Amino acid sequence: SLFFSILNPVDGVSMTYADLPAAFNQAEEVREKLVQRVQLETPDPFVNPVGGALAAAADAIYEAPSFLHGAVAWRMRLNGWRGAYVADPLGWHDRAKAHFKAYALSQLATPESGPVTPDTALNFARQRERLGTALFSSGYICRNPGGDFRA
Repeated sequence: SLFFSILNPVDGVSMTYADLPAAFNQAEEVREKLVQRVQLETPDPFVNPVGGALAAAADAIYEAPSFLHGAVAWRMRLNGWRGAYVADPLGWHDRAKAHFKAYALSQLATPESGPVTPDTALNFARQRERLGTALFSSGYICRNPGGDFRA
């Protein structure tokens, strides 16, 4: 077998080539456990692996403390997106709890209301993204979790 690793020097992690087989085996154990979470048994052998692929995709959209919109291209936090739905069927109740608690911290309580301020740069098609306006007032849940109050 031939192994290689990609490391981020900022993390301060270093490995020798002799460490790589054990690291690979450990990662493979984690991957195998993950894809076994959802098992399908159908007459079509090409459909059966879909369960494991879905579990891997679900794991890929979680970045503590919240689920993301997409694992690759749209990998960003969108609080109303459907990513958190995957936690229930996969038994990731700890992840769901962390997700919803983090966004609860980002719900605005003040001001109670604000002025309606269309964004002139967007030809009045959207509201200006600024805290304190009608849209970004009491009840609005900010895009970023954990009390990161930004419009």
